[in-house]
Amino acid sequence: MPRRASGFTLLELLVYIGIVAVVITAVTALTIDLLRGRAKATSLEVVNQNARLVLERMTTAIREANLVNGPPASIFGSSPGRLSLAMPEVGRNPTVFDVFANELRITEGSGGVATPLTSPDVEVASLTFTHLNQATSEGIQINLTVRRKNVSGAPEFTVVQTYVAGTIVR
Repeated sequence: MPRRASGFTLLELLVYIGIVAVVITAVTALTIDLLRGRAKATSLEVVNQNARLVLERMTTAIREANLVNGPPASIFGSSPGRLSLAMPEVGRNPTVFDVFANELRITEGSGGVATPLTSPDVEVASLTFTHLNQATSEGIQINLTVRRKNVSGAPEFTVVQTYVAGTIVR
């Protein structure tokens, strides 16, 4: 009987290499998709957290204010808007919210220093205040558009969200 050689044929070896290559490609593509999804979720979380904290700070100040200072102290209906509030505490009067260099800031008191409310990771694309003046009450509507700073240009870091809030001055 002829002796049979043990081992793989060239065809079998090529099939095995092809199967391994397909599996490695699929695992790599899945890993890249997972990392991009995580980056997008993180960017969205950063934008949402900044907007939530900023809107909470602004609506609390509006509720505490005695009245809204009209133009020219406040700018309504255009972006970037500015909101000036007459506060009951002398040290916080006036409280002003404005945008400078795509950063939302607050200034409390006439000699106060502007303090940033947004983190360095985001920028304010638009801020508009609408003065809602009724016979018995006065309110403010806030339209805020925040975007994640994207220095890399990668699409997974591009997040732009618009938020609307409103409250009544006490």
